[in-house]
Amino acid sequence: VRLDASRAAAIAPGQAVDVVLDHAKGALTGEVAEIAQAIDPTAHAFTIKIDLPTDAQVRSGMFGRARFPGRPRRLITVPLTSITRNGQLTRVFVVDHDDTARARLVRLGSEANGGVEIFAGLEPGERVVVGPPPTLRDGAPVNAHHADGARP
Repeated sequence: VRLDASRAAAIAPGQAVDVVLDHAKGALTGEVAEIAQAIDPTAHAFTIKIDLPTDAQVRSGMFGRARFPGRPRRLITVPLTSITRNGQLTRVFVVDHDDTARARLVRLGSEANGGVEIFAGLEPGERVVVGPPPTLRDGAPVNAHHADGARP
């Protein structure tokens, strides 16, 4: 798993970690086997290897989540359908107070459950366009609605 740099200092080999696999009920208890010496510079995260019990029935490609002890971390996430790419640039469209679309460059983190973590480029509470059409441009007026169809 990847663990952000701010939390990696509190993790040590041999430490017990709860692991939840999507296909299993309940959590397994794993053990931190290895912490990578180098940080991933794009994600600002360390790779942590976790040994699971031999009877865990885990197969290659299965998805799971590790729960490390410590304070919960607040995340900004958006639906994957909000992300647009233009060459090397990754962005979302934010809806400003005048219902105008503003292109915002973002730095992405981990993906899970149809969403993606935003490391940089958005502030909590900002409204993003979900599934922007390819013709949407910075400064274009938008008709903003909540996910439930109500006007904001």
